[in-house]
Amino acid sequence: MAERSIRASRAPRTPALSLVLALLLGSGLLVLALVLLARLTIEWQWFAEHGFGAVLLRRLLFQLLAFCLVGGLGSYLQLGQLVRCWRLRQQRAPSVAATSPLLRLGSRRLVAVLLLLLLLLAGVLVFLALQARELIAAPFNGGLITGLRLLEQVQPLVVLLVAAALVPLLWRWPLTSLRLVLAAALATSATALARGWSLWLPALLAVPFGEVDPLARLDLSFTVLRLPALKLLLGVLMAQLLIGLVACLLVTLSGGSSLTDLRFPGLSREQQRVLQPQLALLALVGAMGCALAPFDLMVQGSGIAAGAGFVDLHVRLPLRLLLGVLLLLTATGLVMPLPRGWLRRVGLVPLAVTTLLVALSEGLVSPLVQRYWVQPRELELETPYLARTIAGTRRAFGLERVRTLTLEPRQQLTTADLQASPGTLDNIR
Repeated sequence: MAERSIRASRAPRTPALSLVLALLLGSGLLVLALVLLARLTIEWQWFAEHGFGAVLLRRLLFQLLAFCLVGGLGSYLQLGQLVRCWRLRQQRAPSVAATSPLLRLGSRRLVAVLLLLLLLLAGVLVFLALQARELIAAPFNGGLITGLRLLEQVQPLVVLLVAAALVPLLWRWPLTSLRLVLAAALATSATALARGWSLWLPALLAVPFGEVDPLARLDLSFTVLRLPALKLLLGVLMAQLLIGLVACLLVTLSGGSSLTDLRFPGLSREQQRVLQPQLALLALVGAMGCALAPFDLMVQGSGIAAGAGFVDLHVRLPLRLLLGVLLLLTATGLVMPLPRGWLRRVGLVPLAVTTLLVALSEGLVSPLVQRYWVQPRELELETPYLARTIAGTRRAFGLERVRTLTLEPRQQLTTADLQASPGTLDNIR
């Protein structure tokens, strides 16, 4: 049965299918080219009328470079990894499964994992398309950089419809379908980064402000100009790594006789070695995101004042930094040549469990500390952070140069003054 599956996967595509795919792709590219041409023509006329045509050309050049860099490098890495997983799926026979294999799944677990991976594939694809659309419509919207607000806009019904549409395609043409999904994900990510020039171009041209933030002690130019670009880049990287890992897992778990027997014998050592770098990169990007926690809390604090408060600095910040350290250790354990038994029992499993617990504990511990420890003595605990916020606000608006004067008015009115001003007296309520 495995041999039949391999021979079927190697069968050439039908000319009709290739023609339909070529027509769909050509039609989509033609429509996209017409829309871009109309938009660029109007934009060029407006900039040229005001003498800023050269500025527009430089900006478009930077956008084109960002699009080509993300699309080209991402295609080489993502599609190359998918092809490696596909070759291992074809080469591996069910009878040569490794001793005590990793991730052995029975029928129910295999179906549940495949459904979860399918939903993740559709969800990340919808999320990336939504992010690209929103950045095209509002490139200066800073709320789109992390993607957290976009998650609220992802409709479950749309994800289910996309997943349902992918099922027959993945069943009939798994490799081609996953290639198209990854290509679409890369196209949307490249579009989002190219359209987000208003976030990363100021980061490249940033100059020091001459003021340091009170928490990380770095120049404020990093928080104001470079932090949004880093968050956008890390968000796109996380989504790309996640969708690439899901595609490779779908290829791996559906290989051989897994779908017909509803049983996955486990990952071979070769498959583990191929998947480990993806997991390590995913953990590394997560650790880098946690390393930005001081700057995130300083900008998006949850206290009574703008910026980081008591709970942010004493609960959220330590937990996020601890999560970053655990993710970094997990990434290191995945790429280091450690003994296999130690890696599974002593290294990765405790680290993965602890990482999950730390990530969940922030949402549970922070509200409890805020409710039962901070609120009863809120003025006492939050006063230093309120003073810091007020001082920063005064510096931002130049209010520290305001002089305070004490006026002591003296009574110098006479009866003659009152009689000479009847209009003023009548106007008094």
